Amino acid sequence: MSASQRVGLSFHQLGLLLAATLLAIGLPLMVADAVRLELWDAGLGDIPVLVVGVLIALVGLGLVSLAVYGVVRVIGWVIGDFAA
Repeated sequence: MSASQRVGLSFHQLGLLLAATLLAIGLPLMVADAVRLELWDAGLGDIPVLVVGVLIALVGLGLVSLAVYGVVRVIGWVIGDFAA
């Protein structure tokens, strides 16, 4: 395995770690927010609004995680080219 491939693999693993860490931090914060706002007492009319809000938050968290992974991979790609 060449040096640039090792660098690429290391940054791939770092990107996965950072994206997973972001998800592991973001999801409990969403749950804590729901508990703090006492969303389980919402009426039937509020449920569609809450579901849409949760879906928007989950999609946003997923997009931010993908962006973090992508940025780390690009940095690894640039550094890997210098290592070759």
